[in-house]
Amino acid sequence: MPRDLHAHPGLAELLLVYRGNGIYRVGGGRYVAGEGTLVVLNAGIVHEEIGGCAEGMASYCLGVSSLELARRPPNCILPEDAMPLLQLHDDYEEMLDLFRMTVREGYAGRVETAEMLARAIIVRTCEILSTQREKAETRESALGREIRRYLDRNYTEDLHLADVAAALHMSVSHASHLFRKENGLSPMQYVALRRIGEAQNLLISTKMSMTDIAAQVGYNNSNYFQNVFRHALGMTPREYRRRWTT
Repeated sequence: MPRDLHAHPGLAELLLVYRGNGIYRVGGGRYVAGEGTLVVLNAGIVHEEIGGCAEGMASYCLGVSSLELARRPPNCILPEDAMPLLQLHDDYEEMLDLFRMTVREGYAGRVETAEMLARAIIVRTCEILSTQREKAETRESALGREIRRYLDRNYTEDLHLADVAAALHMSVSHASHLFRKENGLSPMQYVALRRIGEAQNLLISTKMSMTDIAAQVGYNNSNYFQNVFRHALGMTPREYRRRWTT
């Protein structure tokens, strides 16, 4: 029964799509739902099913009130920053059986059994949410490491954050956020530290000139390199070399 934008102030909803496909508008986003999609709606969330009827979409809907979950507001299942649609994959058949049994027991008037099954659905939903969130966080960590590897390969180039983001097919803000979360500093701060670190090695282990060292670590201007070095370490490159090679 499609309805225009609406909300249920005291009711959380779980909708399991078991046939067809369509589009849900949840909050400010539009999401494609198909067989095996679980739509999770906290109480008070504005939502609407749009474009589903033409594709023959069918779903089970479970409404829950008086729900109290740890670290959640009343009648809220979904964490505030989580996606409202879950693709169940391997968990689909189990969840489908739970929904079907809940419906059957409810229509048969066995309220207590239906309520216990509804609790099982909520528990499994929370478990799936947690698992998918952990996988997403693991993927973010992997992306953060990939950014670092890219910087390590290219830190001597004339590098800008937009170049890094474009090379790894992500937005500038997302690349910066992931890298800072993984490493505690911005990508460009990391590049500067890599250049200074390599310059330290060259100052100690070679007799290269300041101009050559600057070029080797990615600075076209020797004076600028020496200013950056002094700002980072509190001494000039020559002072550093003299201190650690005599």
